[in-house]
Amino acid sequence: MYCDMSNDGWTLIARFSNADSKNWMLNGNLWYDRISSFGHTTRPAYNKDMISDAFWKVKGNEFKITRSDDSSHTALLQTTSNCLQGGTFRSKITSYGNFRSGAVWASDRCRGSCSVSYGGQYKTTAGFEKHSCSSSIQTSNYIGFWCDWSGGDGAVMMIGGGGSSCDRADHGIGITEENEAKFGNGTPYYDFGYEANNTPTSAYSLNLWDYLTDRCQRVVLENVASEWSPVTSGVPKGSILGLLLFTIFINTLPDSLSPASKTALYADDSKVYRPITSPVDSMALQQDLNNLDVWRVKNSLQFNSSKCEILTVTRKKHPSTFPYNLAGNDLVRCDETGKWDSHVTRIRSTANKCLGLLKRTCYDLPDTRARRALYLSLVKSQLSYGSQVWSPESATLKKRIEDVQRRASLWILRLKRGDLAYVDRLKKLDLLPLSYDREIKDLTFYYKCRYGLIDSIQIFLQLLSVVD
Repeated sequence: MYCDMSNDGWTLIARFSNADSKNWMLNGNLWYDRISSFGHTTRPAYNKDMISDAFWKVKGNEFKITRSDDSSHTALLQTTSNCLQGGTFRSKITSYGNFRSGAVWASDRCRGSCSVSYGGQYKTTAGFEKHSCSSSIQTSNYIGFWCDWSGGDGAVMMIGGGGSSCDRADHGIGITEENEAKFGNGTPYYDFGYEANNTPTSAYSLNLWDYLTDRCQRVVLENVASEWSPVTSGVPKGSILGLLLFTIFINTLPDSLSPASKTALYADDSKVYRPITSPVDSMALQQDLNNLDVWRVKNSLQFNSSKCEILTVTRKKHPSTFPYNLAGNDLVRCDETGKWDSHVTRIRSTANKCLGLLKRTCYDLPDTRARRALYLSLVKSQLSYGSQVWSPESATLKKRIEDVQRRASLWILRLKRGDLAYVDRLKKLDLLPLSYDREIKDLTFYYKCRYGLIDSIQIFLQLLSVVD
């Protein structure tokens, strides 16, 4: 099943399977009363029971049911009438009463229903046999909640019609054969299917979803919106969960490597490293790269080979130059002299472009504090990030970096060159020279390393361990 969140997409929230020993519908402890997730919450094709935190946390308007053996997640059934009314699925299913521990939920009726539309493989899916039938309890284009017919045939969610002309009420999700509409001991009950006296299918399961797939986006500028466009890959930009979701998604990457190879993952940057003592080690590392390519294909990802480089850390005069490749593309070797000149030049160029953009777009912004805030967030951040690693050594590079802040201070104070000395401008803006700022960051980093406030020592030792 999926859960619609106002056109923002669908999130997998639960899965019902007849292929395992669990039965979500048996009692409250096994499904809607759970307070922790259970099962594989990110694998729609997995044919085992599952319930995720989204079942009781994600709010939406509609839901849909899909099959686990359908990789496109086509809706077999989707509600069309604001069925969830902005609430969670748990709040919907429990709003009709407390039917735990064998309590009877209805007699010859459904306690609620929502209109639906059908699609995909619904005609051949267990539980949908009465999709075109209409009778005394419910007509065909509905899904009913907590339904019963003729003292014994019941369903938590009855799909299609039910009643005298539709044989029974035990077709859909959570079906039972009891003397009353309840779940007892020893009588047939299944997660989904048609007639609890029959043996239902176990080849696939039915999925409950919300937010991560079928997602659309658009651009809004001055109250004018573009057309909606589907997002076919990646994570939602600007979302709070986006970074966490991506991290979870790539969490299995290290499993593709051999034991001697290690990984260092940070956001969307990944490093693979291992000691190279012979050509055999080089070939083993290449095999790890091949395994990563297989992992990439399985997870529908793309590696940007043009941004992947080889770095050899060694004391040897003639280190190994094995020709590594990734996804069929030869990898280039990065500058192994240990100098950061080109990197510093790129940082300065990026910061200058950001400053130029601010000058063009905010030329009539009168508030000095706002100009200062824009400089700190968009320009200075470029000049300070990771400076403990790349801080320039030469006086020429130091001056070029400082020149960016010199020009920025003139723009912030709306001054011309020569109106006020650079030192006085910094005092007026309560800013430090960038060289002082880098020294403070260096000293802070050293203090944290010295007193074990960060795990840099372990990282450093790891790097030493892979030196040839």
